[in-house]
Amino acid sequence: MSANNTRLDGTVNEDLLKAINEAMQGVNFDNVDPDGNTFTEAPDGYYLCELKKAQFGFSKKGNLQVACQFKAVEDGCDLDVDKYGNVKVINIPKTKGKVFFKYYSYNAEDKILRFANDMAKFIDENNQPLLEAEAYKAGAEILIESLQLLEAAAPQIYCKQETSANDDGTSSTWFNPVSWNTAKKLGLPQ
Repeated sequence: MSANNTRLDGTVNEDLLKAINEAMQGVNFDNVDPDGNTFTEAPDGYYLCELKKAQFGFSKKGNLQVACQFKAVEDGCDLDVDKYGNVKVINIPKTKGKVFFKYYSYNAEDKILRFANDMAKFIDENNQPLLEAEAYKAGAEILIESLQLLEAAAPQIYCKQETSANDDGTSSTWFNPVSWNTAKKLGLPQ
């Protein structure tokens, strides 16, 4: 247990116990199922998300990567375009708070540039990237510090989730940041 959960004498923090008990009040545990799953995938669509984490690390296979975590700050939406090109925004209810993950391989030039291009989509009020090219040119330490500053700023951006069918009958789900210029052209709420 961490220092926040126990006292120096090894007893459990009373505030923690109280919070756990309050959280569990009213939860019906009678039908707990080891094969059950309360997790639901978010439907395909657009989500205004806050960047929660962007950290370097290694994949399970040992490859260098940047792991990003996004959280929807409001319900998602999808776009319905009629034959005249009119766009209707359709709300996707109960998706606020959904968490999405995006992993960027950082082991080849095209993959590094994909990450850099996506991070450049986080812009300030003057439409300037919050993570500038100089951060990459300055080396790993400055880039890591810059990512930490970007996390702390908790910038928001639209991300698109879409699922495609594979030839083998499985599906692949993609989650990608969308630039503010593209979001505006698509008619997403600003």
